[in-house]
Amino acid sequence: MIKKVVLIICIFFYSQLITAQETSEIYEHAIAQIRATQPAFATTQFATGKKTVSFRNQAYAFWLDGEITRFINQQFSNFYGDFLYNPSTLKSFKKAGDKQRSIYQLYVTETVDDLFIIELLSRKRKQSAKYPEFYQGKSTSYLIEKTEQGVRLLHQLQPQNN
Repeated sequence: MIKKVVLIICIFFYSQLITAQETSEIYEHAIAQIRATQPAFATTQFATGKKTVSFRNQAYAFWLDGEITRFINQQFSNFYGDFLYNPSTLKSFKKAGDKQRSIYQLYVTETVDDLFIIELLSRKRKQSAKYPEFYQGKSTSYLIEKTEQGVRLLHQLQPQNN
């Protein structure tokens, strides 16, 4: 009897781990939609970082841009940033990229309420895909919703980081 209970608990936690991380196919579909946003990206290769970036930091920019209804579970009225954010490793996102070094670097947030954000950083020279601590320049963030049919690009935003 105890073995059955332990087995059921293990299966439950294993299923939670599987759903907590998106598959490479979902990320590949999202990157394909990013490529479709601009003709210049159609043949561009993207490098992908394996460490996540903060969902709340990225969502805050969309919230300021007027996407208030999409983030009803987030409290942004007195938000100063996630200074103690601990990134997690997503190997499935790393596998979705084209190559290790590229002019364009993609980074993803964790999925919250079936939403995740992919940020595109442009580099003047080729470097490995490591998220900079302080990025100086313009980035492009894509708000993506995970649906039953796949993924859907909801909104695109270009914040200026200085």
